[in-house]
Amino acid sequence: MVRALVLLAACLWCANAAADFVFTALVDGQWRTHHQKTAGAKPVPLGDKSGDHGAPILSPDKSRLAYEIAGKGTAICQVAAATCRAVAADGGFFSVRPVWLAADDQLAMVRYQVDSKREDSSLVVYRMGPDLRQPGQLRPLLDQTGNQDYPAVSSDGRYLAYSSAQLITVHRAATRVTQALWQLDRSSGITRPLTQGNWQDIHAAFSGNGRWLSFASNRDGQFEIYLMNLASGAIRRLTDGPGPKTWPRWLPSDREISYTRVNQGRYEIWVQALDSDETLQVFPFGRTEADPVQIRDGEFR
Repeated sequence: MVRALVLLAACLWCANAAADFVFTALVDGQWRTHHQKTAGAKPVPLGDKSGDHGAPILSPDKSRLAYEIAGKGTAICQVAAATCRAVAADGGFFSVRPVWLAADDQLAMVRYQVDSKREDSSLVVYRMGPDLRQPGQLRPLLDQTGNQDYPAVSSDGRYLAYSSAQLITVHRAATRVTQALWQLDRSSGITRPLTQGNWQDIHAAFSGNGRWLSFASNRDGQFEIYLMNLASGAIRRLTDGPGPKTWPRWLPSDREISYTRVNQGRYEIWVQALDSDETLQVFPFGRTEADPVQIRDGEFR
C-alpha cells in the first residue's frame, strides 16, 4: 500500500531519522539546493541564484556539499558556514555531476565541452584547495569512446560506476542513444561493462556495503529503478506504477532507496523499502500546503 507521510511518522523511516537530507527544491521559479539536518528540521537553502541547481551531494563527513549549476559547472559549500565557491571553467570545459571520493577534499566529476561542432565528456578528479577561498586542481581520471556521465563512487573509494553513451545511426532508420553502465577499479585501472542493451541505464549508486548497485533504466519502457547484485550480475526491478523514476540513492540503513518521481509533470521524492512494497513520499517542508513544493535529486547521508 502506498502512503504519504511527513518524515518521522512511519516505521520505514525510523532507522534513518537522524540522517542529513540534501535535495533541490523549486522555489520562486528556480531549482535551489537545500540541506535538512534531521527529519523535521527546517530545510536551509545553500548557494546563490546564478542558475538552476542539481545533483547535490554531501561529503563523507557531512561538512561540505557539492552541487551542479545547469550549464555552468559545480559549486562547493561549507555546510556550517553556508558559504560556497564555484569550480572555475577550464579552457572551454565545465565540470558537473560531482561525487565525493573517499577523501573529503576530492571529487570525481564529468568534464563537458560543448560547442557548435561537438559535445564531449570525460571523467576528472578535482582536489580542493586548503579552504574554499583558494582554487583547487583538476586532473584527468578516465577517457573512453562516447560520452561518460553520472559517476558514482563506492564507500571505500575503490570503485567508480558511470554511464557511457553511444550514438547509433542506422541507414534509413532512426538515430538512437544508448547508455550502458561501466565500472572502473581505481586500484588496478581496469574497466568493465556492467550492462549493455538498446536502452539507457543511468544514475548508478553503490549501496553502503558495496554489494549492490541501484540505477534507473528505461529498458521496460519508462524509467524505473533497478538493483544489480555486483557479485552475480543479477538484476531485478524495484519500482512500478505511473510516472518515470530516476536518481536512486541508498539510505544509511542500506534497506531503503530514495528516488525522484515525476507525477503529472511535478517532481517528488519517494522512499522504497527493498524487502516490501512499502513506499513513502518525502515532505521536507511539511504536508500542510495544498500544493507541496516540488523536490528532486535527493540524497540521505
